[in-house]
Amino acid sequence: MPKRASTSAPSSSTVLPKKPRQTVHLIKNILYLDEYEAATTDHTELVELFGNLQDAHRSKIIEFRNMKNDIEKLEAKADEDEHEIEKSWEDVENYHIEVTYLFQQTRSLNDEIGEYIRGNESYTEENSRFRDIIKALKSDNKKDEAKIANLEAQIAKGGVKTGEHTAAPKYDPYIVKQQAKNMAQVMRDAIKLQMKWAPSCKTSGKRWSYTSMVPSADVFYKLFRLDRATELRAKKKWKQKKISIDGFEDMGTWTVTIRYNSLELVSNILLKFDAEKNSFTVSGKYGVPSIRV
Repeated sequence: MPKRASTSAPSSSTVLPKKPRQTVHLIKNILYLDEYEAATTDHTELVELFGNLQDAHRSKIIEFRNMKNDIEKLEAKADEDEHEIEKSWEDVENYHIEVTYLFQQTRSLNDEIGEYIRGNESYTEENSRFRDIIKALKSDNKKDEAKIANLEAQIAKGGVKTGEHTAAPKYDPYIVKQQAKNMAQVMRDAIKLQMKWAPSCKTSGKRWSYTSMVPSADVFYKLFRLDRATELRAKKKWKQKKISIDGFEDMGTWTVTIRYNSLELVSNILLKFDAEKNSFTVSGKYGVPSIRV
């Protein structure tokens, strides 16, 4: 059996030429070396390779830890961003609520302005009609004043003696009825002009008042449906009394229409009468129907 040629180990001064590293192939070759080949193979390059692998492994571990730290920071930042986003959504919701409220308030204000404009137009028309009525009444008053002045002048000259040739004006039911009817219309128009929307219309009601003169006590009795005979027989004249809403509403319609609701008389009416001056005052409250007493 032929002997193997002896292989002497290289001296320390021997410089081996560098070979290109082939990691996979070198590891495979080492794994499959037999005892003789393992004993005779130069392990310098293999040791260097293992050292490089360890360095690379440590480097990868450091890189992995750094990446892990970065991921944890990103996750923490993501949590903060998520919290900020949730807070921003809450702010958006609150802002939306405020905007919706302001929009509703603006729309309500626009409705009130529109109602005010329409009411003002109605007021202008009613006021024009009321001025015409007042003008006609003033014209009648001027005629009456002229007659009174003429009678006073005659009395001063002695042409007419009081109590001898003058008589109390004759009671004419038809004239009294017509005068009362006209005054009721004027009074109703004047009071309805005062019936404008106010916050108190939904709670306690808003006060109204109307004062006027009457041609005679008979017209006053007819206007407020008082019994003439009873009033004339009364020894003690009253100065004020209450009238129920139903009794007062017999004169006509007192309802004023507003947006989404209506206004009407909501309390009993206080009536005051000055027989010497032939003047009266009525007052009460108006509001929405739900607060009517």
